[in-house]
Amino acid sequence: MEYGKHRRRLNSLVVGEVIAEARRDRNLSQEDLGNRIGMARTMLSAIERGSRNPNLETFCRICSGMEIPASDLLRTIEGRIGQYGPQGPLT
Repeated sequence: MEYGKHRRRLNSLVVGEVIAEARRDRNLSQEDLGNRIGMARTMLSAIERGSRNPNLETFCRICSGMEIPASDLLRTIEGRIGQYGPQGPLT
């Protein structure tokens, strides 16, 4: 896999993983969170699986629905991506 595609895929997976963990930590189902923020459960599921990348507005809506500052989630994402180094765990 080309490095750029690999990195984008890794980033998508990490973003989704961190969102899913935060949602579960708050005992919210995908449907509950989706209802809070006006998003279909299927879209939220795709984001959590890393199939879709949320834009900044969507990311902030998701964070708001979980009552967590976007900056906190971004720090977690940044730290997790940084753990993987330039090639990440998918090599």
